[in-house]
Amino acid sequence: MRSKESRPDRNELARLLNEAGSAYDPEGIEILIEGVLAAPAEVGTSWHVLVADPITAGLADQLEATLGHLRRLTIDNAQLRHDLEAARRITRLDPGRESPQRR
Repeated sequence: MRSKESRPDRNELARLLNEAGSAYDPEGIEILIEGVLAAPAEVGTSWHVLVADPITAGLADQLEATLGHLRRLTIDNAQLRHDLEAARRITRLDPGRESPQRR
């Protein structure tokens, strides 16, 4: 399963980060968001202050769009790992059956 939604505009994110005087670039934001995804939901948007203070509405929107995109990718990747492990289990139970990768 692949997310049908497009990736947030990294150029726009870079522009907004620069305007806000942030030390982050889009790649750094993605790394920061990996930690945010592991944090309790109660964190909410309080992590935005780590990016820029004050934060503009446009930058906040881009941060949340990037967070949503990476969250969807994380879920999609977890589903792919689950499907692959299920296929491996089936192959172990029925060695004569081809795995989906070898078809």
